[in-house]
Amino acid sequence: MKKNTVLLALTFLITTSCATAKHSPSKPEQTKAQASYKYFSYLLGEVSYLNNLYPPVDEARFYLPKQDMAHVIAHYTTSSLKRDGVIGYNSSATVSTVKKDGKDYYQVAFSVNSQYTDQLAQAAQYGDVHRKWMSDTLANQAYVGVNACKESTLKATGKACWDPDNTGEWELFLPLGLPMLNQKASMLIHYPPYVSIGQGDYLDNNTLARWERLLRSNGVANNDTVLFENIIDIIPIGAPGSGQSQNLPASMAETYFDNAQTGGNYVTPMLAFNLSPQSLVGDHTIPLVVFGTEAREFFAASYLGRPDPKDKLGILEAGSVSIGGASKQTPFLGANHPIAAVYQHCAAEGDDEHPIITMEKQDLISACYIKEMAKPDADTADKVLKACKKEWLSPDVNSAQAELICINAKIDLSSFGACSWENAVRWCKANNNDACKADTKQTSCQL
Repeated sequence: MKKNTVLLALTFLITTSCATAKHSPSKPEQTKAQASYKYFSYLLGEVSYLNNLYPPVDEARFYLPKQDMAHVIAHYTTSSLKRDGVIGYNSSATVSTVKKDGKDYYQVAFSVNSQYTDQLAQAAQYGDVHRKWMSDTLANQAYVGVNACKESTLKATGKACWDPDNTGEWELFLPLGLPMLNQKASMLIHYPPYVSIGQGDYLDNNTLARWERLLRSNGVANNDTVLFENIIDIIPIGAPGSGQSQNLPASMAETYFDNAQTGGNYVTPMLAFNLSPQSLVGDHTIPLVVFGTEAREFFAASYLGRPDPKDKLGILEAGSVSIGGASKQTPFLGANHPIAAVYQHCAAEGDDEHPIITMEKQDLISACYIKEMAKPDADTADKVLKACKKEWLSPDVNSAQAELICINAKIDLSSFGACSWENAVRWCKANNNDACKADTKQTSCQL
């Protein structure tokens, strides 16, 4: 990336609200009086079947005025349609219950401005893609795995597989409401935070807010970040964000969520499906970033033939591999967990580099890699990684990259939300882009 591109991205970051990053771009909508609309509808599936795959209705009290499963499904479907850019911000999907052959089905309906040719074409495909995503061979395999877990003892821990600490905050949580047609990259990660269930938004958490910030630091447009957040969890269980990792080891994913003999065959088929969206062009699938220890263990064991946890996918280890028997190779990269940097710190005097700075560079390289590999004409995984390392590992102290490293480090050193982007920009300018300057209060952005 050229310096002027980074500077433009920096200006964009400062002047744009992070809240809008949750949606993909769409054309300005005309009023109903100004334009005609084409209506689309499709049967998504049987009521009794789909009720098992969406979050419980009682959790919807936090984000829906009317709480029933039809409104929950409409909420997540609307989110996917908007993030794919199929419908505009002022549009929404509706879900109703209809009878067919004596059975109850959920029917999805939405409208698209008749002037938008691309959106009309994608709207016509949406029912097929949505049904496939929710099918017995994909989404339902996570439900099968959860039920197997509820009836088992986890070999790795010797404790009950399901919620062994009795937190009451374990729930099947599929990555609902994300793009299904136009995603540019995919993420393989450990498990989703339980808090996102009550918020009705899979992306509404600190982990993914930080990943979006790293993408924007690499010049990804604010409204496009969501297209780089197509997610598959190796363990699709919403659980507390801290204190639960020991109860959710990689071996749990291998046993209950990627093995039809002992649980559900969910991860590999769903990952392969998401990596080859209908919008795919080029000679490889969309790229994949594998985040965090557990996901990197799982990936190495499942796709690289490296079952020893000590031989897990490395940080910034790149390559290409066929997943789920796909004809096209998937470019991949091992990365830190997106939230890990907030637990880092500045080094003691005499250390080579501050741990927080090391991790910021690694994470910015990861975001650079996924952005560049998402291009249809991208170079090989190794060459793209080499170029991203050149950009971020040793920038000149006065460069835009050095400033962005400092800004991200200052935000991550502070308590969640305590340091705004604008304050971090001013702080770094005043301190020569040194996030760990010895004569400053490390966790503060105040001058």
